[in-house]
Parts: sequence; C-alpha cells; structure tokens
Amino acid sequence: MVRRQWRRGLGVAVGVLGLIGMGLLVGGIDVVDREEDSLWFVAQGFNGPIAFGIDRVHQERYKVRADGPPRSATPEEWLDWEGPDARPARKSIGKINDVGSLAVAIAGMLNLIAVLDCVLPHAAPRRGSDRGGGSGRGGPGPMDRRRGGAVS
Repeated sequence: MVRRQWRRGLGVAVGVLGLIGMGLLVGGIDVVDREEDSLWFVAQGFNGPIAFGIDRVHQERYKVRADGPPRSATPEEWLDWEGPDARPARKSIGKINDVGSLAVAIAGMLNLIAVLDCVLPHAAPRRGSDRGGGSGRGGPGPMDRRRGGAVS
C-alpha cells in the first residue's frame, strides 16, 4: 500500500468480504444474479471479480435450462445433475433474498467508497490540531473564549 495504512486496508477488506459472506449465507448464491436482478447487480458489481465469479457460477451451475433461457427454478423443479449431487434448485424467497442482496450490494458500495478514498487525494489533519476547535497550532483559538475556555 502506498500510504502505509495496512490496518485500515485490512479492516475494509474484512468488512467487504464479511458482508459478501453474510449475504451469501443468508440468501444463498441466488442473491448475486446479473440476469434476473440486474438493478441489484449494479451495486454488487463494485465488489469486483468476486461478484462476477459468483454470478458466473450461479448462471452456469444453478439455473434451470429447460425450454428457454436460463432461469431460477420453482420449488418443484430439479437441477439437471445426475447422481448423489442431485437436489432441488430453489430461489431464496421474500425478505430473505432481499436481505442477502442488500448485504452484497452494501459490500459493493463500501468497496467503491474505499477505492475512491484511496484514489482521490484528501487533506490530512495537521499535527497538533485538536479537532475540537482552536487555531490548529496547538494553542487556544479565537472561539475558545466564547465557550468558556481558559485563555492565558
């Protein structure tokens, strides 16, 4: 990292990956769906290659391809798999799908904010400033008298 902010970068990475994991845990792999939930995917796409990889796995492995374009299955349908891996293909329903989609979308927006924070220059606070008022030079400022601060 150019700015030597390892802790901050690690915290953002843990936060973004944690939100993605939580969204997938709550709503299943169906929460990242570029075809059926394209508006959600606009925000989810800011997660980068991980969102596109999850979407690809979802589109190729968990969609029903019978009679038409790939689509999510109804609860009565089964995937085209053979053998012990055959199981019903189900889309998460209602609020559960929304909560999972929202968590992955928030992760994408958080990732975008982190990237913008790294790319765009910003003014760093001066050394000696106390963030509570004052002149920024370590001493009391003109506003300190009005707040009842002691000025010597």
